[in-house]
Amino acid sequence: MELHLMPRRYVHNPIHHRELSRLLADAGVTARQFSRITGSDERRVMRWLSGEQEDPPLWVASLLVALSVPAARDAVKAFIDTRVHDTRDDEGDA
Repeated sequence: MELHLMPRRYVHNPIHHRELSRLLADAGVTARQFSRITGSDERRVMRWLSGEQEDPPLWVASLLVALSVPAARDAVKAFIDTRVHDTRDDEGDA
């Protein structure tokens, strides 16, 4: 008899929009900063915060917990500053 292993699937408790708002505040980042850090669409983050779009992925809360550690937040922000720029800043150069 051949055994077939099923992939392990994890489920998480949904992240309520109020909890997400608290996690952002604890991390000391705004929705716009979080969008920049993650490369997420700012509108999606705002929909998560308003409750219009439910259940953001678990990585969202996990990252915010990590960003609540000042040294981690500073390291992430420094890294992002070297990698990300706002294309609207380029409009004056054209």
